[in-house]
Amino acid sequence: MPPYTLRLTAQHTEGESDIGFGLVTGNADHYLVVAMSPLGYVSIWEETGEDQITHLPWQTWPHVRPGAAENEIWLDNDGQQVTVRLNRESLWTGRVDDGENQVGLYGQSFGAPAGVDYSNLTIWQGE
Repeated sequence: MPPYTLRLTAQHTEGESDIGFGLVTGNADHYLVVAMSPLGYVSIWEETGEDQITHLPWQTWPHVRPGAAENEIWLDNDGQQVTVRLNRESLWTGRVDDGENQVGLYGQSFGAPAGVDYSNLTIWQGE
């Protein structure tokens, strides 16, 4: 897989604030999720069939903009490792098995319904 970069901007717009939203990359059998919450939490994990590999458990992080503020996830995959930035601040770097990749959006409420505006997704791919 050639190197690629993903940049997502999104914000919580209404309803439940105990939610997670973010970016997914991979395929139906194996994917990586980078998620944040308007309550100031962030998490990164991989789903591999029936297994979940937690790279960064849900935890507060000072660079998550709370409430309805817009947040940006920036993911770089150079073919060897993945680097994730949140609001331009380095969050995590690690190795992820890379196969056929698709890009998607993640959203989950841990309570009542909520609204999220996924305002922009930019994809750059090298050769």
